[in-house]
Amino acid sequence: QQSATHFQVYFDLIKKAKKEEKDGKKERIDLGRVKKNYYNEHRVAVVNTTVRNTLEQSISFLLLLWLSAFINDSVYDINKIATVGWVWIVARFFYPYVLPQPFPTVFLSTMPGYACQLYFMYKILSGFDPLSFPQL
Repeated sequence: QQSATHFQVYFDLIKKAKKEEKDGKKERIDLGRVKKNYYNEHRVAVVNTTVRNTLEQSISFLLLLWLSAFINDSVYDINKIATVGWVWIVARFFYPYVLPQPFPTVFLSTMPGYACQLYFMYKILSGFDPLSFPQL
């Protein structure tokens, strides 16, 4: 979605520049500048923020997901952990749609994600038995 938005904005800006030719000179639109949001396009800001925030959150999410599945060995626990992982993914899906809305609306996407990570931490701490690990 990020790349598609970049290209869509790029072609929209080219069309706009062709219509607004000034003094026989038309502005050269650069795709690299579109990606860096040089032209101050709201759509580009939203997708760039979404990707950046998802990458930041993915580090802790994946680590906690893996550890909670590793420490809890019952099939029931692992299925529940997987379901909570899917909840996190669905919550991330809504992020680009709630981000442009007024401030508290973004919590509809972020709070379920934090709740999922808290659940993983609970499963790690409740399932951790130091005596079951081999002694070095």
